[in-house]
Amino acid sequence: MGPNWVGSWATAEQVPEANNSLPPSDLRDATLRQVVHLTIGGEALRVHISNAFGAAPLAFTSVHIARPASTTSPRIDASTDRALTFSGRQSVIIPAGAEYISDPIVFAVAAQSGLAITFHVDQPPEGETAHPGSRATSYLVHGDHVADADLPGAIAFEH
Repeated sequence: MGPNWVGSWATAEQVPEANNSLPPSDLRDATLRQVVHLTIGGEALRVHISNAFGAAPLAFTSVHIARPASTTSPRIDASTDRALTFSGRQSVIIPAGAEYISDPIVFAVAAQSGLAITFHVDQPPEGETAHPGSRATSYLVHGDHVADADLPGAIAFEH
């Protein structure tokens, strides 16, 4: 019998209202980092990524996870930075209306701890899938900085 995967952090997906969406220019060659609060821990994890409301395929050039240095800044503990894979590849293209789950990765996390998820996109999505009520801070900076310990000058937003 295989592992029993359970959710530790999630939010309802929706099409964002205009005041909760990002301009496409913000998402061109962009790195986004979100620090989420996990309710339960484990020895391995998978990350579920959605393009549920996208009108076209959405390409992530890379997705990383790490332990955050704090839950109130984009800093991570770089010694914990790990690249995720999707069917063995570090990049993934998610079709419009689809969702993907990363390959399992051994990465021990404690209950009630934080996890930084960082991804890079070359092109903005055609239609955002968002969660303005996530209660988690996200950070955005231009360029591919998924493995950087900090994101100086990052824009912070709550959705």
